[in-house]
Amino acid sequence: GDLVRELDERDRAVDMARQLATAQIQPHFLFNCLNSISALTQFDPAGARDMTLQLAQYFRQTLVLTQRRLVTLEEELAHGQVFLDIERVRFGDRLRVQWQLDPRTDAALLPPLLLQPLVENAVKHGVEPSARGGKLRVLTELRGSRVVVRITNTLPEVSQPTAQRPVAMA
Repeated sequence: GDLVRELDERDRAVDMARQLATAQIQPHFLFNCLNSISALTQFDPAGARDMTLQLAQYFRQTLVLTQRRLVTLEEELAHGQVFLDIERVRFGDRLRVQWQLDPRTDAALLPPLLLQPLVENAVKHGVEPSARGGKLRVLTELRGSRVVVRITNTLPEVSQPTAQRPVAMA
């Protein structure tokens, strides 16, 4: 009775949160990719074609994964890898990724695209604003009966402080 209803409500809340996160991620990501593909057509048509195929693979995987209630951590990380491969076209050597994956965590189950906002934010806030780029680290480990997933990024270098303008009060 109550426990089943509570679990159903929790499942619906997780699904809704995932859908909202996905809806926010994909337009920004797609916009950046299309701009990169457009730029590549000028000087690297083969690179533009490769990026287009990677983008198609990414969205195909997204559709497949989101049709399921749960996916394995291995599938989720493979999806993140395709995302980072596409981002590497945009950022080149500025994006460095270190993977430390414990194969004992591969079969862990989680809602699809749960890690995607974390990976995208690590790129957006750790690599994109930095002229020298940054490093992402993706770590999975088994701690007793728990699976730990850690996604970290370097912080961009601090620019010279700018004078603060007073905020107008109305």
